[in-house]
Amino acid sequence: MNVTVLQHLPLDDSTLLQDWCYRRGHRLTKIRPGDGESLLPVEATDLLVILGGAMSVYEQDKYSWLTDEIELIRATIAAGRPVFGLCLGGQLLSAALGGEVTSAGFKEIGWHEVYRTDGPGVPDDWPERHVSFQWHGDVFTIPEGTVRTARSEMSPNQAFVLGQQAIGTQFHVEYVVDDIQAMIARCPDDAARYCADGRTIESLIGEPNIEPARRWFESMLEWLGG
Repeated sequence: MNVTVLQHLPLDDSTLLQDWCYRRGHRLTKIRPGDGESLLPVEATDLLVILGGAMSVYEQDKYSWLTDEIELIRATIAAGRPVFGLCLGGQLLSAALGGEVTSAGFKEIGWHEVYRTDGPGVPDDWPERHVSFQWHGDVFTIPEGTVRTARSEMSPNQAFVLGQQAIGTQFHVEYVVDDIQAMIARCPDDAARYCADGRTIESLIGEPNIEPARRWFESMLEWLGG
């Protein structure tokens, strides 16, 4: 299977995705549209993964390649191929399906409990409660025709699915310790605000949470047909 991942931050190394592809015998192609790298045609990809980024969906005038990504996501969905968007990627997926992305008015940072919602279309084998990593200031709406699958105390829309073809999440399950340390170095003011009430950098890194998050990441990839 050919897996394509769209990366938006220098820190993104796609370590867990790369390991998963290697163990499954899949081919992984990494593309950085913001660096001028061209997107692949729809037919070249069996699974499209879109990662997070510091930019916002509503900044397409500044980052024109975001429009290209949204068009690619729409075309991939129309072709019946699976899509997995995380954080900015989930926001781009929401926008591609007709949802809205706006500023939350706050930043959700650190490891937070995420709760599975109940209802038709919500995967039964998804955990009822999970601790997931967050670092975002924008939020998405749940597009028409999709199903909300997760919420948190701060953000009611944490994840949605389109049938068994697409997953959009606001949270990260693809990060390893090095990724979080790089985020802290990139956004020291956010990290300082996180620690202002007595929390520690060690709790922000949250190393004990990495392995359970990895297992959920892989289960979602496999749910999409991986």
